[in-house]
Amino acid sequence: MAGDAYEVLLTSTARKDLDKRLRKSPAKKDKVAKAVKRMREFGPTYPSFNTHQEKRTSRADDPTYISYVEHNTHGAWRMYWKYAQDKIVVLYIGPHP
Repeated sequence: MAGDAYEVLLTSTARKDLDKRLRKSPAKKDKVAKAVKRMREFGPTYPSFNTHQEKRTSRADDPTYISYVEHNTHGAWRMYWKYAQDKIVVLYIGPHP
């Protein structure tokens, strides 16, 4: 989109998996769209994202980050992503694994 501060891309796997999840949970579609839009407009420091580095599998030289799509709900959805040059590449959007 023109005017977006950040370029946000979903990997083909992330998009395919997200489409499957949204077919099972269509009520999440608006929340996901809103989160991706905010990521494009404001970036990962947007306050409600509570962005932090994923510690379990993330490497120091190639960190993976987690941003919140939802809060305070059972099975809250998260967005897992990495920086790739000047882009944000989303690896996964869905329930907290």
